[in-house]
Amino acid sequence: MRLALCRGLFLSAALGIAVLACAAWLEPAPRILSGAAPAGAAGVSHHAATRATPARVDSARLLLLLLGLAHARKDGY
Repeated sequence: MRLALCRGLFLSAALGIAVLACAAWLEPAPRILSGAAPAGAAGVSHHAATRATPARVDSARLLLLLLGLAHARKDGY
């Protein structure tokens, strides 16, 4: 009788831990963002939007980065 009781408690504890792990593992589903801002969100001012400039990346540096990443992947890091 005691062995069956201990087995039942262990099984219920293991099931509870598995359920908690599954709930923690699940991530929110991907959603498509709409172009319209939500009701409570503040928009970006026209002045801030016109002052923003795209960042320039030197092509030689980008090539070196890609080469380094490829070699690191090949070496197994």
